Amino acid sequence: MIQLICPCSHKELMKLNETYRNLFGQDLTFVLESQPEGEFKTLMLHLLRASFTSPELVIDDKKAEVEAQLLFAEGAGRVGIDTPLLIEVLTHRQPPHRCKVRKIYEEISGSPFQNALKSDCSENFRSAFIALVTPQPEYTADLFHEAFSENNDDQIIRLLSTSTKRQLMQTSREFMNKHERSLQGVILSQCSGAYQDLACRLIIENVDN
Repeated sequence: MIQLICPCSHKELMKLNETYRNLFGQDLTFVLESQPEGEFKTLMLHLLRASFTSPELVIDDKKAEVEAQLLFAEGAGRVGIDTPLLIEVLTHRQPPHRCKVRKIYEEISGSPFQNALKSDCSENFRSAFIALVTPQPEYTADLFHEAFSENNDDQIIRLLSTSTKRQLMQTSREFMNKHERSLQGVILSQCSGAYQDLACRLIIENVDN
């Protein structure tokens, strides 16, 4: 759920919700009903119900700087779901703006943005937070790296099958930059047979085009 929903833009969330409603006759928020009450459920409901300040993938540099400064003023280890500004930034801003806030915060604090979170925040909340403030290519590259490290074929297949051509191209570049190995190279070393052939073909076609 986190990997599918959190990296989406407002337009993508609306389309995802519309498709889910057409297929299953209910809103995506229904999926969250099985989740226990808490900060993660609250965050995701806010995200799915949010009205974004801008429908476009734009960054308001001045606003991002002000928001980063205010979050820093809350203090390390003190930001949580009860911080209205955090919910505003995570659920009412487009992905590029959220990532800009993260970058400025880290420049100010000298530490990772997630260090601002309260120590008692749940693991799901932390995972959603990271997904929301990480550029999509970097986030997906990290998921690929984690999946390869754990030999998680289900995750690898899901990432390959749900990523667009553009996303796979950007992710392949980011994977090479971060891990100094190509996605194709890792697939060749860890996969075999028809699985290997298909995975490599998807990567090659999308990187070359």
